[in-house]
Amino acid sequence: MKHLIGLLIAVLLGITGLQAQFIGKELQWYIGPQFGAMNYIGELSKSSVPSPDYLNPAAGVQTYVQYRRLFGLQFSYMAGRLNGADSLVSPERGTNRGFDFITVVHDFSLIGKLNLLFHNRHKKNYGQWIWAPKLLFGVGYFRYNPRTKLNGAWIELQEMGTEGQHLTSSVDGTAYPEPYSLWAFNYKIGGEISIDIGGKTRGRGRYRRRATLDFFGYFTHARTDYLDDIGGGNYIKKADLAFSDRPETLRVLAYPENLQEDNATPNITRGNPDTMDGWFFYGVSLSYQIDARGRRRGGFGPRRF
Repeated sequence: MKHLIGLLIAVLLGITGLQAQFIGKELQWYIGPQFGAMNYIGELSKSSVPSPDYLNPAAGVQTYVQYRRLFGLQFSYMAGRLNGADSLVSPERGTNRGFDFITVVHDFSLIGKLNLLFHNRHKKNYGQWIWAPKLLFGVGYFRYNPRTKLNGAWIELQEMGTEGQHLTSSVDGTAYPEPYSLWAFNYKIGGEISIDIGGKTRGRGRYRRRATLDFFGYFTHARTDYLDDIGGGNYIKKADLAFSDRPETLRVLAYPENLQEDNATPNITRGNPDTMDGWFFYGVSLSYQIDARGRRRGGFGPRRF
């Protein structure tokens, strides 16, 4: 956590330094809120296509700098909820396996924005709306903690170790994986439509403030397979449940319902070890320009003073 805070401070100081260095070269600074929805993709989703069964609200805040309407660099924080269940995939799968989860995600992102049209060059009437499609790409670092409800109580799945992560021993020396981290990196790619909703004009070709309304959507590819707690580990050998502090709870959570009463442990994995989880995030943001100094020195973007 200390390293994350240090990284965020370094990023903000770096952006501030860039602003001071290029203030006469159309570097514009924006800040504002984000609102939207998240859609889980993973072991407990129907497919890689977004589905309304997995929609959950999300919100955050963003700040970014934009250079001559060509390229922007955005730092954002977003919080939202993800959920998935075998029962949402199909009734048969829900009966045979019956896994489910829910988690809150806290995502810190650094995203690049590339303007794809550059059609605003030498625009003089800044009171009119201007729109621009943009390509989004970036990286993030996020926290998650998958949970499920059992007998009316919430259980943290990582703490239980459903693939044997917390077992201290084994009957035949089976080596179980280490507990997975609740922090992970991710990659992002998507698009945005940015609409300039004006500003106060001041004389010919001048303005005081600007604001943008941005409609965006991007996919986040998480660098973990445990967003839903189902990774690529084998089922716990049932004789090893005795080494757990809560063997009965672990038995219920670690095995599909159709295997809980079986004395033989199947030699198969709980999930697909070759895939990673992720989510879609789409919504709208309202960004307000907090710096309006400088002059245009050729190229793209409005004249500034």
